[in-house]
Amino acid sequence: MDPVSQLEAEWRSLAPGAIARAFPGWQEARPELRRFASPAQLLAFLQREPAEVTDAPLYAMLALAGRDGLAGRLCLQAILPALKTQAARIVHRRESREELWELLLAFAWERICRYPGARVHRVAANVVLDVLHETTRELRRGGPALPAPHAARLGSPGAEPSEPERLGAAAVEGLLETAVRAGAIAGAEAELILLTRVDGLALALVAERLGVSYDALLKRRQRAEARLRARVERPAPVRKTPLPILTSGGEPRAPELPASAPHLAPAPGAA
Repeated sequence: MDPVSQLEAEWRSLAPGAIARAFPGWQEARPELRRFASPAQLLAFLQREPAEVTDAPLYAMLALAGRDGLAGRLCLQAILPALKTQAARIVHRRESREELWELLLAFAWERICRYPGARVHRVAANVVLDVLHETTRELRRGGPALPAPHAARLGSPGAEPSEPERLGAAAVEGLLETAVRAGAIAGAEAELILLTRVDGLALALVAERLGVSYDALLKRRQRAEARLRARVERPAPVRKTPLPILTSGGEPRAPELPASAPHLAPAPGAA
């Protein structure tokens, strides 16, 4: 049985028993949960409603998860549909699926149990994006090769693929690092390109996490990639080094300066 099926089976056994018994205590500790008649109602609410209304109850559950594993398990079940959607974007070969889910679930549990207390908005998107970021970074570090990105190409549908789409993950990281050091793009722009072009994360999810519109983030990425493409396509400057002039004995000597050349001071120690 694969990890997702195991989770679903586990939830079916936990929900009517241990979770149901723990729920009244959670409601007593967190007033945000008192409007829900059951854990099933809370879970359905967290999975179906938009972020602006799910932030408070999900944040309340995450606050409990640090010391209550059952509360953490409900949180994991709540974000599981989002994890499934994003996993489908980055899984690319059958033999990597199990490893991918092992990483996803490990990082999800870590984030659920240690959710930053100051991040009270877009809570679900924060958790999911943190998990995906850590997972894809781990895969890039030493796991299987990452998939070709599914993201939209630059320009019109018939446009040539962007530079990140032509290269492998390691090459893109090197290209972006060089571009950031040279000041061609900002570090945040490099991270955006890496997340959405190489890791295959949905631009809409990243936009939700950052609290900006999809269109604004799309334009930001397009401008960054235009600067990156210009840098890649710019021909390297050709350095013209004068050829040495041979003396009658075959020894090279420096070319003579024209009479109009400015006076050059002799080097220290020269005769």
